[in-house]
Amino acid sequence: MTFEFILKNNPKMKDFKGEITSMMKEIILPAYSNLSLCYMKLERWGLVITMANQVIQSEPDNIKNLYRRGIARKWRKDYDGAIDDLERVRKLDKEMDT
Repeated sequence: MTFEFILKNNPKMKDFKGEITSMMKEIILPAYSNLSLCYMKLERWGLVITMANQVIQSEPDNIKNLYRRGIARKWRKDYDGAIDDLERVRKLDKEMDT
């Protein structure tokens, strides 16, 4: 992720750390999340995983992207990874236990 690498590692950007953090939460992570959904609808499973990973890296308990990544892993025949993601979704989503 070149954009984030530049933002985080450019010495000139250290003065803007709060703004960068805000931008990540309000713009960049939702964009990655939306892209994971778009790629899911297009059945581009590798790209679903890539975009979902970007969100999960910053928000490990993001249910939507864990679910999307789990489904994508299932279609890519990574059954162990799919089970891990979908079990985590089940544990995080309290409505699923009722």
